[in-house]
Amino acid sequence: MRLLNTIRYALLAVFCVILLPGSVESFTIAVKPGTDECFFADLQHYDLMLLSYDVLEGGDLLIDFKLFNPLNVQLQDTPGRKDAYYSYNASNPGLHKYCFHNQLTEKKVSFNLNIVKHKVEEKKQSTEQFEFEAELEKNGRVYQSD
Repeated sequence: MRLLNTIRYALLAVFCVILLPGSVESFTIAVKPGTDECFFADLQHYDLMLLSYDVLEGGDLLIDFKLFNPLNVQLQDTPGRKDAYYSYNASNPGLHKYCFHNQLTEKKVSFNLNIVKHKVEEKKQSTEQFEFEAELEKNGRVYQSD
């Protein structure tokens, strides 16, 4: 089962790097007993945050995970998992905090973060193009071939 999860996360990481534009970061950290290791991701409206983690070493291999929005509202609380995958679309712009909490022995955790930026300009351009074409059609300047 562990090998299957590792393969699944590896394939997901490859998919994200190849097909989804954005920044991809990989980290391996040590989380001491009774501590939180927190990180921040700066997200704008509708940015997509993809995060996966795997506990590599340490005791029972279980760690807690929490995700907070810029208003410090808890969005995710996952107690005691060896590995997990999260997908989150930002509804509030700003710094989103995510933390790994370790209760027992020191743990070695590997995690990948991929942020896919929402493309506002493309939508704006397509809307402007649509409005322009609609105006031309209204004025009789667009001809359709039969």
